[in-house]
Amino acid sequence: MQVLLAGVIVTAVPIAYYFSMNNLILTTETYDQRSRASFLIEKIKTYAATVSQLSRSLNSHFSNVKMGKNEIEIFLTESLQSGPINLIYGVGVWFEPYSFDKNN
Repeated sequence: MQVLLAGVIVTAVPIAYYFSMNNLILTTETYDQRSRASFLIEKIKTYAATVSQLSRSLNSHFSNVKMGKNEIEIFLTESLQSGPINLIYGVGVWFEPYSFDKNN
């Protein structure tokens, strides 16, 4: 009988420890995932605001100005350089510098 009681206690203690630690681990992981998600959401919002502002600037500028092809390429290069490095690929814009220049 004492052996059975000792066996139950020896089994119950690790099981109780496992359940308490499992709950702590799940709570911590959930908090970490929420923190990472919030950080990612803020980065996406900032990136979207930057892209939106740059596209509005380009739209405003090109709708009122008549420029030559080389001037447009220089302006696009300077405008794209003012934005994030990954702007060209991140929003699906493909810009080939001097594609209108027949000498290149």
